[in-house]
Formats: sequence, C-alpha cells, structure tokens
Amino acid sequence: MTGIGDSGREGADPDIEVIERAVRRAFPACRVSRVCTGSNCGDLEKMLEQAARNGVTNVIVQPLYLLHGHKYTELIHTLKRQEHLFEKVLAGAPLLSEAADMDEAVRALYRRTAKYDDGETALCFLGHGTQSDANRAYCRLQESFAAAGYGNCHVAVMRNTPSLVEAMALWEKKKKHKRVLLFPLMASAGTHVKRDMAGTQNDSARSILERAGYEVLCLAEGLGRLPEIQDIYVRHIGTALSML
Repeated sequence: MTGIGDSGREGADPDIEVIERAVRRAFPACRVSRVCTGSNCGDLEKMLEQAARNGVTNVIVQPLYLLHGHKYTELIHTLKRQEHLFEKVLAGAPLLSEAADMDEAVRALYRRTAKYDDGETALCFLGHGTQSDANRAYCRLQESFAAAGYGNCHVAVMRNTPSLVEAMALWEKKKKHKRVLLFPLMASAGTHVKRDMAGTQNDSARSILERAGYEVLCLAEGLGRLPEIQDIYVRHIGTALSML
C-alpha cells in the first residue's frame, strides 16, 4: 500500500490527482490512498489503523512536502507510533531532498515558465518557508537556477529567507524588470497560493509587488501538474519500496 500524505486541499484537487495517477501507473500492484494531514497527523493515524484492520502489512507514506521540515519530522514520529501495526512502515523523501531533485525541479520550473522569460520579466518561484534548518533548501534551489544559467529566475518564501523583499532588491539593482511572474513552490495550489500569493489583500505577494510598481502575473497551479515533479515523487516511492 502506498499512502500519499497531503497537507493541502481535501476532495477534488487536480494537482494531487495527477500525482496519484502517476503513482498508480508506476506501481500498479500497490493500493494508493490519500490522507490530508492538515495541522496534525490525526487523519494519518486513523488511515494507518484502518489499513492494519484491513490486513495491510507494508505501508509507504509519500508526503508531498518539499523539505525535511517540522511537518516531515511530525510525520516520522507518527509512523514510529504506528509501526507496531505493520511488518514495515516507511516514509518517502520530500520533493527537494537531493541535488538531483533540485536540478530536475529547476528544469521543470523553467520549462513551464520559459515563454515569460523576455528579459523584462522576473520569474519568481514563491514557497511557504519554514523556521527550521530545512529552509536552506530554498537557497540551494536558487543556486541551482543560477548554475543552470537561468538568471531571471528567483526563489522567495513567505516566511524566513530569501524573502520577497530581498528578491525585489536584486531586481532593483538590475533595473530591467517591469513585470513579475509568480509561480508557487507548493505541490498543490491551495489557500496559500490563492490568498497569500495571488490574493488581493494588502499583504499578498501580488499586492506587495503591485505597490512597488510591477505588473504581476500569477500562475495559480501546483507543482504536482508538472510531469517532472511527478517523476521525483515516484522515484522517492521506488526508493522506499526497495527497502521493504
């Protein structure tokens, strides 16, 4: 059984559904279930308990988190509490765990946004951010963009650094950007994307940029829609499967 951990929207979600379809294609012998963890892992515990009652013996939980942050640590603790129910229960790695993940994500993100790279548009990839040391992954992602030669690509986060203000300071030095494309560094285009990135309230990323004089275009779609991102999650599940 392969469980997909999701802290985004419940119900129909095209960003998550395409990942699930990719997982089912890659592992047709596995049962795929979705669980929305939200602010805690209570739903995950219930799902694991039900799986054990149904006779499931091995479980892989693939979170859709980007980083090894606090949420991922909570997930691991939940699995530790429930591991007595199964022969083996494992967690797949978050999206941006290895250098190869970073490079693949950079190529996918640029492929999706390259048509906007006209020399006057900053391509800004906006993540949530975390107060844990895992936040450094965003800086490594920025380094990967630079190493790939994508000079107009910038990574920013809503919490911690690199902040949107810091990214804007870089654009001001270049004095060539008139527009900003915002693209979310999140598996699903949920509340953070619709409100905190593309919303009309004063503290949204869109509003901050528009007050600074930029034209703003928001692509409100999750990373899950990108085939290369789906491939990374599938690869991480495959790694976990090899440990069963």
